[in-house]
Amino acid sequence: MTGSRQKSEAEVTRLANMLQEDDFDPRDLQGFNAHTEMKHFDSSESALDESNPLRQDGWKESSVDIHVPTQERNPDGNGRQFTIGGLFHRPLTAVIRAVFAEKGAKWFHLTPFK
Repeated sequence: MTGSRQKSEAEVTRLANMLQEDDFDPRDLQGFNAHTEMKHFDSSESALDESNPLRQDGWKESSVDIHVPTQERNPDGNGRQFTIGGLFHRPLTAVIRAVFAEKGAKWFHLTPFK
């Protein structure tokens, strides 16, 4: 449980239980590197065409202009403008719909309590 505090004890217990299953072979993890595997996942996801369900759910690609201060004099005082492309985002309503479409949504606690 080192590193990030994002992990829970329950997650660690589930991992330990999985590692003890009869059909688990520890040799399958030989040479495993999470960083490398995440890069593989990211590259495979970006190679999908637009009709693939993994590229849907309301995701949109945009670019954003940012102003970066420089040492140059600028009468507007905003600094130099840069355009950053490849920003993926989706509307909040699309996120809410996707979450409530999951099977686990039936277990959500939606009634407030003290």
